[in-house]
Amino acid sequence: MNGQTSFRPPGLQLADVQDNAKRWRKDMRRPVVNSRVQREPEDHPDAVPQLWLTNRQNTAIIFLDRYHPEPQPTSVIPGVSDITMEELIGRNAVAEVQAPDGKERIFILLASGQDEVRRLALRERWRRQRAGQTL
Repeated sequence: MNGQTSFRPPGLQLADVQDNAKRWRKDMRRPVVNSRVQREPEDHPDAVPQLWLTNRQNTAIIFLDRYHPEPQPTSVIPGVSDITMEELIGRNAVAEVQAPDGKERIFILLASGQDEVRRLALRERWRRQRAGQTL
C-alpha cells in the first residue's frame, strides 16, 4: 500500500458495512429533501444512528485505504478536487459507521460508489502529474 497503513476500527466487520449498505440503498429510492441524507428511524437492533457531518468530534473518513480525520460536508476528498463529502453522501457512496464502543465515527466508501471515486482520484492524480505536482 505504498507505505500507507490501513485503518479499521475495532469491532467493525465487512458484513456490518454490507448490511448497512442494503438499508442505505433503500433510502436512495426516496427523494432527498435537503443536502443531508434523510433516514427514517428503524427498529433494527443494529441500526446505526444518523451522524451529521457538522459535528466534528471523532469523525474521520477512510478513502482508498487511507485514514483522514475530520471531514466536513464541503471538504474536498483528499486526492479528488471535484467531489465533496456532501456530494458523496448525496450519491449514497459513503456509509456512516459507528464503532461498537461508540467513541469512533467513520465514513466508509461503499462498494457501489468506490469505483467512481477511484476513477476521480486517478483522473485527479493524472491532472496533477501533468501540472508537475505530486499527489
